[in-house]
Amino acid sequence: MFSKYGKDFIKRVGEHYQLFHRHFIHTEAMLSDVEKEMIAAYLSQLNVANYCYSGHSKVATIWE
Repeated sequence: MFSKYGKDFIKRVGEHYQLFHRHFIHTEAMLSDVEKEMIAAYLSQLNVANYCYSGHSKVATIWE
């Protein structure tokens, strides 16, 4: 999907994702676990990552 953008783009996206994940998902936040899963499901859907979307959306539904 991202191959048309080149390796530098993919590397930068990966670095930003790791930073986001480290500070947003693995720290105490004002968001609940359900809200975090909903955000993860939304981002997975935007990325057309159907497997990830399915998992995150099911977890969010279970935790509601």
